[in-house]
Amino acid sequence: MHPIAEHLGSYSEGLARVEIKGKWGYVDLQGRLVIAPKFDYAWDFSEGFAAVRLGNHWGYITPGGKLVIQPKFDWAYEFSEGLAAVRSEWKWGYIDSRGEYIIPPQFEVAHPFVNGIAEVKQDGLWELINREGQLKPTSTN
Repeated sequence: MHPIAEHLGSYSEGLARVEIKGKWGYVDLQGRLVIAPKFDYAWDFSEGFAAVRLGNHWGYITPGGKLVIQPKFDWAYEFSEGLAAVRSEWKWGYIDSRGEYIIPPQFEVAHPFVNGIAEVKQDGLWELINREGQLKPTSTN
């Protein structure tokens, strides 16, 4: 661990997020600082990307530290099954690795995809959607 780190996250994809003097960066498995602490907050890497906050907006970086999806979202979660839940103007949708919306912002809450299905909240009700944003039938039994 970096000797002056205030927080250290779990390792994911060979890197761990670390907070130093109020900014977040990443260390490798040997504890070497490999992405300078310049972010206001950072999540773990998932599927080759990590969500990072600069100011009030979230974007995504690669393990090399390159900002590949510009900070433009109000909130962002990790990638799961090729999509990431992001919030813009209080609505959640899903983007792909290019930062393009695959499922437009329309949900009150959105969870990561697991086995091709995600839980979302719309109009006060929880529903299941597939990767195209289509509602999945649910059983009431």
